[in-house]
Amino acid sequence: NNNVTHYILTSGLEEYVKRTAINSYVKNIYGTIIDNDNQLQKALELLKNDQLSILEISLNCGFNDANYFSKAFKHKFKISPSEYRNSTT
Repeated sequence: NNNVTHYILTSGLEEYVKRTAINSYVKNIYGTIIDNDNQLQKALELLKNDQLSILEISLNCGFNDANYFSKAFKHKFKISPSEYRNSTT
């Protein structure tokens, strides 16, 4: 279980670093960043697994801040990650 958590956290960090670098590059050129729709769609699937914490899911989806993740999720889906999880389990 610790290996799985480590992998998820490491994968999330790698995804975050890649996304941050890409967003910085795109923002410098076009003045905007890439939206996070794909990240949030991935979160929908991961939230069905109650073994992962919201923090682990946010990191795995490329967010470095669980609060920002929760706000982005609620903004898009009009429900918090915790509320969504509770409605699917």
